[in-house]
Amino acid sequence: MKLTLQEIVDKLRDIEGSVSNAYHTTPEYKANSDGLYYMNEADTLISKLLSEVEKLNKQGHTII
Repeated sequence: MKLTLQEIVDKLRDIEGSVSNAYHTTPEYKANSDGLYYMNEADTLISKLLSEVEKLNKQGHTII
């Protein structure tokens, strides 16, 4: 399966939205603190990757 960088950007945005929704709909109980931490960490990692892929896409890079 071949994906363009723009398709990867779109999929990462979808994932970022899902992780954000999960974080914001999880109750803030002490028992959920670890889960909230990991969701926040996943959101941060996805945001960084999304930024890097968007930059490559804007520079005209392609996937071989």
